[in-house]
Amino acid sequence: MGGGSITGNSLKQSEIIQFRRMASLSNDIILKIHNHFSKFSVMKRDDGLIDYEEFCTLINRKENILIFKLFNCMDLNKDKKINFREFLTFISKFISGTKEEQIRITYKIFTDEEKNLITFESLFKIMKEIFQNIKDLEDFFDDYSLTNLIKETFQIVQSQEINYDEYKLIIEKNPSILYWFKINVNNL
Repeated sequence: MGGGSITGNSLKQSEIIQFRRMASLSNDIILKIHNHFSKFSVMKRDDGLIDYEEFCTLINRKENILIFKLFNCMDLNKDKKINFREFLTFISKFISGTKEEQIRITYKIFTDEEKNLITFESLFKIMKEIFQNIKDLEDFFDDYSLTNLIKETFQIVQSQEINYDEYKLIIEKNPSILYWFKINVNNL
């Protein structure tokens, strides 16, 4: 069990208890998440792990920078695979996690990895992919509209690059940003 793979379709009671403590989720939700995870961790090999290709299938998206960053945020041990513990840890942050945990993760998603700051370019790429994945927003936000939205965001902090503290300030003024990442377990 540990940090490695959990193969098979069911969890032991001791694993459920440990995961419940770790993720602050009910047994039913943990089992639902595990069942969803299990469907995809057996696509290539029944190894109890999800690689990047399986992850793209899991979330029904083709490869892009947003999907790559989400995968990397989940892959805590950086072995290029997601085990159930990593998957549950990430998912639980957007179901029952604190606002601070959600801010920390979304900051990683939006940052330019070389600078560890949010740049106009990194934010534009990610936001474009987010809006393309939300049918109601895709038509509403063309490149011009998205550019203006991002310029307004940078004007909040009056900077060309956004550090973590400035990002927190932006989230305080626009908490709906975190709702883009909310997870509805009923849809699993």
